[in-house]
Amino acid sequence: MMLSTLTLALITQSPFVGEPVVIKTGYGFTEGPAWTGSQFVFCDMANDTVLAWKPGDAEPKEIRKPSGKAVGSASDGKGLIYQVDTTNRQIVSWKESAPSEAKVFGKSYEGKNLGGMNDLALHSNGSVYVTHANWFVSPDSLEFEHSGVIRVEPSGKVSLLAAGLARPNGIALHKNRAYVTEYSAGRIMTFELGKDGGQVGEVKLFVDLNAMAKDKGIAGQGGADGIRCDKDGNIYSTGPGGVWALNSKGEFRGHLPFRATNIELGGKDGKTMLLTTGRGVATIGLK
Repeated sequence: MMLSTLTLALITQSPFVGEPVVIKTGYGFTEGPAWTGSQFVFCDMANDTVLAWKPGDAEPKEIRKPSGKAVGSASDGKGLIYQVDTTNRQIVSWKESAPSEAKVFGKSYEGKNLGGMNDLALHSNGSVYVTHANWFVSPDSLEFEHSGVIRVEPSGKVSLLAAGLARPNGIALHKNRAYVTEYSAGRIMTFELGKDGGQVGEVKLFVDLNAMAKDKGIAGQGGADGIRCDKDGNIYSTGPGGVWALNSKGEFRGHLPFRATNIELGGKDGKTMLLTTGRGVATIGLK
Protein backbone atom coordinates (compact mmCIF):
# COMPACT_ATOMS: atom_id res chain seq x y z
CA MET A 1 0.00 0.00 0.00
CA MET A 2 1.33 3.43 -0.97
CA LEU A 3 1.49 5.93 1.89
CA SER A 4 0.69 9.58 1.25
CA THR A 5 3.35 12.25 1.66
CA LEU A 6 1.53 13.58 4.73
CA THR A 7 1.35 10.12 6.32
CA LEU A 8 5.06 9.50 5.72
CA ALA A 9 5.91 12.90 7.21
CA LEU A 10 3.81 12.23 10.30
CA ILE A 11 5.45 8.85 10.86
CA THR A 12 8.99 10.18 10.32
CA GLN A 13 8.84 13.17 12.63
CA SER A 14 6.46 11.89 15.29
CA PRO A 15 8.04 11.61 18.75
CA PHE A 16 5.57 8.87 19.79
CA VAL A 17 6.86 5.29 19.85
CA GLY A 18 4.44 2.49 19.04
CA GLU A 19 0.85 2.46 20.28
CA PRO A 20 -0.62 3.39 23.67
CA VAL A 21 -0.77 0.54 26.19
CA VAL A 22 -3.84 0.63 28.43
CA ILE A 23 -2.96 0.01 32.09
CA LYS A 24 -6.48 -0.10 33.50
CA THR A 25 -10.01 1.12 32.80
CA GLY A 26 -13.24 1.31 34.76
CA TYR A 27 -12.54 4.46 36.75
CA GLY A 28 -15.04 7.29 37.20
CA PHE A 29 -13.09 10.21 35.73
CA THR A 30 -9.30 10.17 35.55
CA GLU A 31 -7.30 13.39 35.45
CA GLY A 32 -4.33 15.24 36.93
CA PRO A 33 -1.28 12.97 36.46
CA ALA A 34 2.12 13.87 37.92
CA TRP A 35 5.52 12.15 37.99
CA THR A 36 7.07 12.16 41.46
CA GLY A 37 10.49 10.87 40.46
CA SER A 38 9.62 7.28 41.28
CA GLN A 39 5.98 6.84 40.29
CA PHE A 40 3.04 8.46 38.56
CA VAL A 41 0.14 9.70 40.64
CA PHE A 42 -3.23 10.55 39.11
CA CYS A 43 -6.76 11.38 40.22
CA ASP A 44 -10.03 9.55 39.87
CA MET A 45 -12.03 12.68 40.51
CA ALA A 46 -15.46 11.08 40.34
CA ASN A 47 -14.51 8.51 43.00
CA ASP A 48 -12.69 11.04 45.21
CA THR A 49 -9.45 9.06 44.99
CA VAL A 50 -5.76 9.54 44.15
CA LEU A 51 -3.89 6.55 42.77
CA ALA A 52 -0.24 5.72 42.10
CA TRP A 53 1.40 3.58 39.44
CA LYS A 54 5.04 2.62 39.01
CA PRO A 55 6.21 1.57 35.55
CA GLY A 56 6.26 -2.19 35.54
CA ASP A 57 3.47 -2.61 38.09
CA ALA A 58 0.44 -4.62 37.03
CA GLU A 59 -2.03 -1.90 37.98
CA PRO A 60 -2.38 1.33 40.00
CA LYS A 61 -3.06 1.35 43.73
CA GLU A 62 -5.17 3.74 45.79
CA ILE A 63 -3.08 6.00 48.03
CA ARG A 64 -5.40 8.82 49.05
CA LYS A 65 -9.14 8.76 49.73
CA PRO A 66 -10.93 11.08 50.19
CA SER A 67 -8.99 13.49 48.01
CA GLY A 68 -11.27 16.53 47.94
CA LYS A 69 -12.13 15.29 44.43
CA ALA A 70 -8.67 16.30 43.32
CA VAL A 71 -8.32 17.10 39.63
CA GLY A 72 -4.83 18.56 39.04
CA SER A 73 -1.45 17.47 40.40
CA ALA A 74 2.19 18.56 40.39
CA SER A 75 5.26 17.22 42.16
CA ASP A 76 8.49 18.87 43.28
CA GLY A 77 10.31 15.58 42.63
CA LYS A 78 11.37 15.45 46.28
CA GLY A 79 8.32 13.82 47.77
CA LEU A 80 5.88 16.75 47.92
CA ILE A 81 2.68 16.72 45.86
CA TYR A 82 0.44 19.71 45.17
CA GLN A 83 -3.19 19.23 44.11
CA VAL A 84 -6.36 21.16 43.34
CA ASP A 85 -8.97 20.23 45.95
CA THR A 86 -12.21 20.97 44.08
CA THR A 87 -14.50 20.07 47.00
CA ASN A 88 -13.08 22.81 49.22
CA ARG A 89 -11.88 25.13 46.41
CA GLN A 90 -8.31 25.19 47.62
CA ILE A 91 -4.80 24.07 46.75
CA VAL A 92 -3.27 21.50 49.07
CA SER A 93 0.09 19.83 49.49
CA TRP A 94 0.93 16.44 50.93
CA LYS A 95 3.99 14.26 51.33
CA GLU A 96 4.32 11.17 49.19
CA SER A 97 5.14 9.30 52.39
CA ALA A 98 1.96 10.56 54.11
CA PRO A 99 -0.75 11.13 51.46
CA SER A 100 -3.58 11.41 53.98
CA GLU A 101 -1.97 14.38 55.76
CA ALA A 102 -2.79 17.22 53.36
CA LYS A 103 -2.08 20.84 54.25
CA VAL A 104 -3.75 23.93 52.76
CA PHE A 105 -1.33 25.81 50.48
CA GLY A 106 -3.72 28.39 49.01
CA LYS A 107 -7.39 29.11 49.66
CA SER A 108 -8.31 32.78 49.19
CA TYR A 109 -7.52 36.04 47.44
CA GLU A 110 -7.97 39.27 49.38
CA GLY A 111 -10.31 37.49 51.77
CA LYS A 112 -12.43 35.93 49.02
CA ASN A 113 -12.57 32.20 48.39
CA LEU A 114 -10.91 30.94 45.23
CA GLY A 115 -13.17 29.88 42.38
CA GLY A 116 -13.20 26.82 40.16
CA MET A 117 -9.64 25.67 39.60
CA ASN A 118 -8.46 22.93 37.27
CA ASP A 119 -4.77 22.22 36.70
CA LEU A 120 -1.54 23.44 38.25
CA ALA A 121 2.19 23.69 37.64
CA LEU A 122 5.08 24.15 40.02
CA HIS A 123 7.83 26.75 39.53
CA SER A 124 11.41 26.13 40.64
CA ASN A 125 11.04 29.00 43.15
CA GLY A 126 8.29 27.09 44.96
CA SER A 127 5.35 29.06 43.56
CA VAL A 128 2.32 27.19 42.28
CA TYR A 129 0.44 28.41 39.19
CA VAL A 130 -3.18 27.31 38.82
CA THR A 131 -5.79 27.79 36.10
CA HIS A 132 -8.82 29.54 37.58
CA ALA A 133 -12.31 30.06 36.13
CA ASN A 134 -15.58 28.38 37.06
CA TRP A 135 -14.61 24.72 36.73
CA PHE A 136 -16.63 22.30 38.87
CA VAL A 137 -18.53 25.08 40.68
CA SER A 138 -21.73 26.98 40.03
CA PRO A 139 -21.03 30.46 38.56
CA ASP A 140 -23.25 32.14 41.17
CA SER A 141 -20.98 30.80 43.94
CA LEU A 142 -17.90 32.65 42.69
CA GLU A 143 -16.72 35.34 45.08
CA PHE A 144 -14.59 37.11 42.48
CA GLU A 145 -14.37 36.94 38.70
CA HIS A 146 -11.07 35.80 37.24
CA SER A 147 -10.70 33.63 34.18
CA GLY A 148 -6.97 33.18 33.98
CA VAL A 149 -4.13 32.00 36.20
CA ILE A 150 -3.49 32.48 39.89
CA ARG A 151 -0.06 32.29 41.45
CA VAL A 152 0.45 31.14 45.03
CA GLU A 153 3.86 31.94 46.47
CA PRO A 154 5.45 29.77 49.18
CA SER A 155 4.46 32.47 51.67
CA GLY A 156 0.80 31.92 50.73
CA LYS A 157 0.44 35.23 48.89
CA VAL A 158 -1.98 34.94 45.95
CA SER A 159 -1.77 37.08 42.81
CA LEU A 160 -3.83 37.10 39.62
CA LEU A 161 -2.20 36.58 36.22
CA ALA A 162 -3.28 36.21 32.59
CA ALA A 163 -6.75 37.69 33.07
CA GLY A 164 -9.26 37.25 30.27
CA LEU A 165 -8.38 33.74 29.14
CA ALA A 166 -11.27 31.70 27.74
CA ARG A 167 -11.90 28.67 29.97
CA PRO A 168 -8.24 28.16 30.93
CA ASN A 169 -7.69 24.48 31.65
CA GLY A 170 -4.17 23.03 31.57
CA ILE A 171 -0.93 24.79 32.46
CA ALA A 172 2.75 23.99 32.01
CA LEU A 173 5.94 25.92 32.69
CA HIS A 174 9.31 25.85 30.99
CA LYS A 175 12.00 28.17 32.30
CA ASN A 176 10.56 31.71 32.14
CA ARG A 177 7.45 30.88 30.12
CA ALA A 178 3.96 29.65 30.95
CA TYR A 179 1.69 27.78 28.53
CA VAL A 180 -2.06 27.61 29.16
CA THR A 181 -4.72 25.75 27.21
CA GLU A 182 -8.08 27.32 26.41
CA TYR A 183 -10.30 24.27 26.41
CA SER A 184 -13.25 25.16 24.18
CA ALA A 185 -11.27 27.42 21.83
CA GLY A 186 -8.70 24.66 21.26
CA ARG A 187 -5.83 27.10 21.70
CA ILE A 188 -2.56 27.23 23.62
CA MET A 189 -1.75 30.67 25.00
CA THR A 190 1.56 31.80 26.45
CA PHE A 191 3.08 34.53 28.58
CA GLU A 192 6.49 35.31 30.01
CA LEU A 193 7.43 35.09 33.67
CA GLY A 194 9.79 37.57 35.28
CA LYS A 195 12.58 36.74 37.70
CA ASP A 196 10.16 37.24 40.58
CA GLY A 197 7.67 34.80 39.01
CA GLY A 198 5.18 37.49 38.02
CA GLN A 199 3.70 38.01 34.57
CA VAL A 200 5.75 40.01 32.07
CA GLY A 201 3.92 41.47 29.07
CA GLU A 202 0.68 40.35 27.49
CA VAL A 203 -0.74 36.90 26.94
CA LYS A 204 -0.18 35.82 23.34
CA LEU A 205 -1.44 33.04 21.10
CA PHE A 206 1.07 30.21 20.86
CA VAL A 207 -0.85 27.71 18.72
CA ASP A 208 -4.42 27.34 17.49
CA LEU A 209 -4.79 23.55 17.52
CA ASN A 210 -8.11 23.62 15.68
CA ALA A 211 -6.53 25.57 12.83
CA MET A 212 -3.52 23.25 12.82
CA ALA A 213 -5.80 20.21 12.69
CA LYS A 214 -7.56 21.65 9.67
CA ASP A 215 -4.25 22.47 8.00
CA LYS A 216 -2.86 18.96 8.61
CA GLY A 217 -6.09 17.21 7.66
CA ILE A 218 -6.42 15.66 11.12
CA ALA A 219 -9.99 14.97 12.20
CA GLY A 220 -11.43 14.35 15.64
CA GLN A 221 -13.11 15.95 18.61
CA GLY A 222 -11.59 17.14 21.85
CA GLY A 223 -10.72 20.39 23.59
CA ALA A 224 -7.30 21.64 24.62
CA ASP A 225 -7.03 20.16 28.09
CA GLY A 226 -3.83 18.81 29.68
CA ILE A 227 -0.44 20.17 28.65
CA ARG A 228 3.20 19.41 29.53
CA CYS A 229 6.69 20.52 28.48
CA ASP A 230 9.78 18.33 28.31
CA LYS A 231 13.24 19.45 29.42
CA ASP A 232 14.05 20.70 25.90
CA GLY A 233 10.99 22.94 25.73
CA ASN A 234 8.91 20.73 23.45
CA ILE A 235 5.20 20.89 24.21
CA TYR A 236 2.65 18.09 24.41
CA SER A 237 -1.04 18.94 24.63
CA THR A 238 -4.36 17.21 24.36
CA GLY A 239 -6.53 18.65 21.63
CA PRO A 240 -8.57 17.80 18.52
CA GLY A 241 -8.46 14.08 17.84
CA GLY A 242 -5.84 13.19 20.45
CA VAL A 243 -2.46 14.39 21.72
CA TRP A 244 -0.36 16.97 19.91
CA ALA A 245 3.43 17.31 19.94
CA LEU A 246 4.97 20.70 19.14
CA ASN A 247 8.44 22.18 19.35
CA SER A 248 9.30 25.28 21.36
CA LYS A 249 8.34 27.47 18.40
CA GLY A 250 4.88 25.94 18.16
CA GLU A 251 5.72 23.94 15.05
CA PHE A 252 4.10 20.55 14.47
CA ARG A 253 6.08 17.46 15.50
CA GLY A 254 3.42 14.79 15.62
CA HIS A 255 -0.11 13.73 16.54
CA LEU A 256 -1.27 10.72 18.52
CA PRO A 257 -4.88 9.79 17.62
CA PHE A 258 -5.75 8.74 21.17
CA ARG A 259 -8.17 10.80 23.24
CA ALA A 260 -6.92 11.87 26.66
CA THR A 261 -7.99 14.28 29.38
CA ASN A 262 -4.44 14.93 30.56
CA ILE A 263 -0.85 13.78 30.18
CA GLU A 264 2.41 13.59 32.11
CA LEU A 265 6.03 12.84 31.20
CA GLY A 266 8.07 10.60 33.46
CA GLY A 267 9.94 7.38 33.86
CA LYS A 268 13.66 7.11 34.59
CA ASP A 269 14.62 8.79 31.31
CA GLY A 270 11.57 11.07 31.00
CA LYS A 271 10.51 9.15 27.90
CA THR A 272 7.31 7.63 29.25
CA MET A 273 4.03 9.47 28.80
CA LEU A 274 1.12 8.65 31.07
CA LEU A 275 -2.29 9.48 29.61
CA THR A 276 -5.47 9.81 31.65
CA THR A 277 -8.42 8.97 29.43
CA GLY A 278 -11.39 9.77 31.63
CA ARG A 279 -12.25 6.14 32.27
CA GLY A 280 -8.71 4.83 32.50
CA VAL A 281 -4.96 5.32 32.20
CA ALA A 282 -2.49 4.35 29.49
CA THR A 283 1.17 4.84 28.58
CA ILE A 284 3.20 5.38 25.45
CA GLY A 285 6.92 5.77 24.87
CA LEU A 286 8.62 8.84 23.42
CA LYS A 287 11.72 9.09 21.25
